[in-house]
Amino acid sequence: MDAVKPRKQVVVVCGLITDDNGQVLLALRHEPALPSAHLKWELPGGGVEFGEKIEEALRREMIEEIGAEVEVGEIIPYIHVGEWEFPAEIIQAFVINYFCRIKKGSVINHTANHEQEIAELKWFQVKNIPWDQCLPGLREIFQAAKLI
Repeated sequence: MDAVKPRKQVVVVCGLITDDNGQVLLALRHEPALPSAHLKWELPGGGVEFGEKIEEALRREMIEEIGAEVEVGEIIPYIHVGEWEFPAEIIQAFVINYFCRIKKGSVINHTANHEQEIAELKWFQVKNIPWDQCLPGLREIFQAAKLI
């Protein structure tokens, strides 16, 4: 009989970053241990650490993931709740999203390796987003943001 995997909940914060041309920045997730998410497009972001304010976490994650400082705008009125089964645990993620703009710096290039969570960063016109290659909930985030 299989052992019951530990379960935990996490808060994730992501940025819907737009540029002056109406493009949005998406991140191609690099996570081979989670085949259902591996090489799927998502908004850049990450976990909120204990004691950290959500907007501070978003600014930190943007520096780590895209290499630029962002201006955090309004919260998007939709929280996606996803469940992910990893080899050692099951995680329920509450994903909070904000509108963002790049304030300082520019988006870095990524070359996927075993230490990075992002394989690629790419600007998309909303009409050209490959929705069938995105993580669950992304379309709903864009709908709540009134971009589709």
